[in-house]
Amino acid sequence: MKRLSVFVPIGVALLALAGLLGLLRPVLATTSPPRPASLQAEPALAATAPYTYYFPRLPGGDATAPVSTTSRYVDSLIPSRLQAWGCAAGQQQRRGTIILDFGQPYTYTADVQGVYYFAFDVAPLAQVELAARSFITGYATCAPPTIPVTIGLGVNNYGTDVHFASGLAWGQMTQRIASAVAASSYASRVTVMGAIDAEPGFGSAGQTRGWVDGYASGTGRPLINFGSCDGCPTSGAPPLNTQIGGFWTLNDLWYVSGGHPLTKPLPEIYLTSGTNARQWKTVALAVKTWANADLRFIGVMTQWQACHERGNDAECEAIHTNNPSEAGWTQLRDALASAPTVAQTFGPPTDISWEAWNSSALANARRITSFTRPTGRALGWGYLVASVTAPLPASQFIGVNAWQRRVGAIRLIVHAGARRNEGGASTPALVVFRRDDGLGVWQRDADGALARYYTPTGAKGSLRIVTARGAVLELRDSANQRFRFDTTTFRWVR
Repeated sequence: MKRLSVFVPIGVALLALAGLLGLLRPVLATTSPPRPASLQAEPALAATAPYTYYFPRLPGGDATAPVSTTSRYVDSLIPSRLQAWGCAAGQQQRRGTIILDFGQPYTYTADVQGVYYFAFDVAPLAQVELAARSFITGYATCAPPTIPVTIGLGVNNYGTDVHFASGLAWGQMTQRIASAVAASSYASRVTVMGAIDAEPGFGSAGQTRGWVDGYASGTGRPLINFGSCDGCPTSGAPPLNTQIGGFWTLNDLWYVSGGHPLTKPLPEIYLTSGTNARQWKTVALAVKTWANADLRFIGVMTQWQACHERGNDAECEAIHTNNPSEAGWTQLRDALASAPTVAQTFGPPTDISWEAWNSSALANARRITSFTRPTGRALGWGYLVASVTAPLPASQFIGVNAWQRRVGAIRLIVHAGARRNEGGASTPALVVFRRDDGLGVWQRDADGALARYYTPTGAKGSLRIVTARGAVLELRDSANQRFRFDTTTFRWVR
């Protein structure tokens, strides 16, 4: 090996040495223990201190991952609860991106757009807008003024209501909220963007691209794609017309992740194997090679908290989708660093949750005692809801339809569809949830689980609910075989 002589000014040399020793890393950027940093208590920061954050990319890939923010699947639109969530998020003192995932687009009435959100209920966008504004107000009230945050207001691309009109309405709503924030006293530290969980396993490329085009017609605010790369290759620089999952192409994925001028990728890096990171590196290489463009990431999303909150640990362990946030961030950084043409730095990770900030929000919550009837078409003792998926990522379950019934304050929700494994293979299944509508929270079963799967012997493809007699559901699989499930005993019956 040849010896290199390099003359470097003393000040620069000392700075480089300090970087290598980790002396410039802020306290907030230390490696978190196996329990994600987003759940650790932190010392309070002085609100007046002029903090500067350094995240140097050091030789050998040993730069420490930034501390993650927490994102949230939204299962309540009560303004006071959203404000309490926002305050709790602000008190975490995390710089980065927070995604509020409001579920799937849904046509509320003939001329009013809405969402099917994670309480398994519908709401118009006016209600979503009020909830989002309440969260932002709570955040700005409780967060130190020295810590900026980007708040992404998101939906996914599942269902028949993913189209230009619903994208337009979402863009217009995002613009109204962003304009209000820009005129506020906290404009310098809160940035509002739109967001979409664009997953090839959820919906078609044509519908999703149409939604993105509609969004861009309603606002100039950036649009974060916090979705997946289903079926993407893990090596090389394949042509952009390469087909991936859901009959998408790499070009479709590029369009919703950076090809459209407003879009920015914050991808799901869920797999502990690093496969997701290698998939996105391959997309970046394909874009660089065939479009001569750069795919610039703004961070990554993981679901460590979501896995551990729902009694779903074994499920996530089985399909290896429980990456801690620091691992997901490091995997993508290292994958990109292995290809010099796409190597880059990017922002902190965010870890999505089902229950984050609930303790403060529920402390003073009053139980509701009167309820409207569940959404859907009357069927047996409950109501059938078409074209909705379960409150689970596409990597775990793809829904076809669902049935729900309420007994007192407790609502039983049965989703029919297909359970997925790490490789994307599907098994016909039901997944059952219970929700306490009195407090607006998901209810655990005797074993502490919030979700329970049921798979009939001999079924093929996916399941769909076709009718019901009382509490017994009749289902058909992809081969039109008939199955019956008793929702009182949770058993398959003849």
